[in-house]
Amino acid sequence: MDSIENPTNLAIARRSKLFALLSDDISAVVSGDLPTKNYLSGYYSMNDTYASYLSAAVATRDKTVLVVSAADAGPALEILGDPALVSAMGCFTSRDLPMALP
Repeated sequence: MDSIENPTNLAIARRSKLFALLSDDISAVVSGDLPTKNYLSGYYSMNDTYASYLSAAVATRDKTVLVVSAADAGPALEILGDPALVSAMGCFTSRDLPMALP
């Protein structure tokens, strides 16, 4: 895979493009909008298919931090590769599953 095709490298290029269009006094962009969040982070969650799923991307000129559910933190970390770029909200336990595990 070409390095620009890597989702995180592509997101870095996209974020740079966005901030190049914005005035210098804008230091951050916050979005919970699915296409914008994915554009800025490079992370696509299966949970995003649910309208009730809440998550956000907080982008600065230097980085994008994802705010996701605790259940989504692991997969997001696997893609983004840096724990500082993933902020988990909530607590994920087996009680959150639709049916109990054996």
